[in-house]
Amino acid sequence: YRDGAKYVDLRNVSDMYTGGYIESFELVSFFEYLENNALVRNNGWEFSEADVVEPAILENIFGSRNREVFLMCGSGTRAGYVKDALENLGYTTVYNVGGIRDYKGDHKVFGDESFSLKIQ
Repeated sequence: YRDGAKYVDLRNVSDMYTGGYIESFELVSFFEYLENNALVRNNGWEFSEADVVEPAILENIFGSRNREVFLMCGSGTRAGYVKDALENLGYTTVYNVGGIRDYKGDHKVFGDESFSLKIQ
C-alpha cells in the first residue's frame, strides 16, 4: 500500500459482509450514500459534469486532489464512474482497480455468503 493514498470500496455494506473485502479499503457505498447525495446519474453510467451535485461531499471523503486514490467495486463500473467524477473535480491520480472478484493479492478477507443484513 502506498503511504498517503486513499483506498475506497464502492460496494454496498451487505456486499462487504457476504463477498468479503480487501484490507485497507474504506467502504463508501455508491448506491447507499454517494448516489443522490453527491452524484446523480443523468445518463446511466455515462458521466457528465452535471452529475456532480455536491462536490463538497466528494472532497470531504477523498481529501487532497493531489493524493493517490484507488477505487474498486464489484466489477469496476462504479469505480470508473467515480473516477470520472473525481477527475472532473481536479483529482490527478485516480485509479480504477476494478472489481473485488479480480483481486489476486493476499489482503482479501473472505465474507460469509449466508450473511443477511436487515435494517429496520
